[in-house]
Amino acid sequence: MADLIDEYRPQIPPLVLGQGKALFAQLPESRHLNLVQAIPFPSGIVVHIYQPQRS
Repeated sequence: MADLIDEYRPQIPPLVLGQGKALFAQLPESRHLNLVQAIPFPSGIVVHIYQPQRS
């Protein structure tokens, strides 16, 4: 894999659904990520900042 992405920043809303769509279903292999920071907002949204683990 080319490792072109330095950081992932998903925004997680305070909402629970019965079903959803996998964001990374098309990846050819699993990726291990390190949580660098989690930023909560007054609206309840939390932004998680992940960086890929490097070998």
